Amino acid sequence: MPEKAELIKAEPGTAKFLRRFTGSEEFINGNMRWCLWLVNASPADLRSLPKVMERVERVKEFRRKSTAEPTRKAAKTPTLFFYISQPATDYISFPKFRQRTPIHPDWFRIKGCDLRKHKLSHCFKQFLLLSAF
Repeated sequence: MPEKAELIKAEPGTAKFLRRFTGSEEFINGNMRWCLWLVNASPADLRSLPKVMERVERVKEFRRKSTAEPTRKAAKTPTLFFYISQPATDYISFPKFRQRTPIHPDWFRIKGCDLRKHKLSHCFKQFLLLSAF
């Protein structure tokens, strides 16, 4: 059973804090990875999720033992990523290619637009309209 499913089975309350993590490799290859996104988790939420708290404690301890001062400081906020680059709004994502690879329509996610049915120019116009508000 995948780790995500195991965690949800053990602690159903974790489901609302799981967010898909997509780096360039996952984006290009279609792999699914998940992270605990605890930005809006209250202390009460965390106390009700002992398995999540175990992970948070491991992060805190790992950061605390670091030789790098910024990492040790980040031990004070173990529920947050060290660096948050995730936009809070809709966005368009383009992978950086290391080799010549044909572009596949599933690689581009634009709210309300399916590149398998529309041309890229149509979807990009939709994105520009969405981002204008």
